[in-house]
Amino acid sequence: MTDLRPPPPATGDDPAEPAGATPRSYDADHMPAAATPRAQDSTGPRALHPAWIVAGVGFVALLGAAAFRSVPSVLIDPLHAEFGWSHATISAAVSLNMLLYGLISPFAAVPPTVLLCRELFGAHGPIAFGWVFAAHQVGAAIAATGAGVIRDVQGSYDLAWYLAGALCGVAALMSMLVRRPQVPAS
Repeated sequence: MTDLRPPPPATGDDPAEPAGATPRSYDADHMPAAATPRAQDSTGPRALHPAWIVAGVGFVALLGAAAFRSVPSVLIDPLHAEFGWSHATISAAVSLNMLLYGLISPFAAVPPTVLLCRELFGAHGPIAFGWVFAAHQVGAAIAATGAGVIRDVQGSYDLAWYLAGALCGVAALMSMLVRRPQVPAS
């Protein structure tokens, strides 16, 4: 394995290398690219950084969430036929939903969740947040599918609402078990 630390500064013993200068044996400006420490990094020059994986999962999750939030615009005619609501009423409700979601979402969940991940996982907080975000999206997809299956089987969403309420209660109880690390007073 190659030692990636820079060499110690010259001692001045060699008349060609004045004291404090970088030794000629480590002159990155005149070394071939394959010999520089960056090219010899243990992850390899073509390795995919884990942050890109988290970003990709986040992108796919956001794409799915945006698609799910756009479903009412596709279902305007079926909603009109089923409930008798006018197209203007349905469009106004969807527009209000999007407006409130856009105004509130940046402040509602992301900053506190990022803060908790940073407190609990330290430098690995952003990666933990990516997993929390992905788990949230997967859970939302499972819940939406489950609610649709319940509606198809029972003809009502009642059981889905009761289960959602029970899961919220369980989540509230579980959140009380989270302990913040004790920071010594300075």
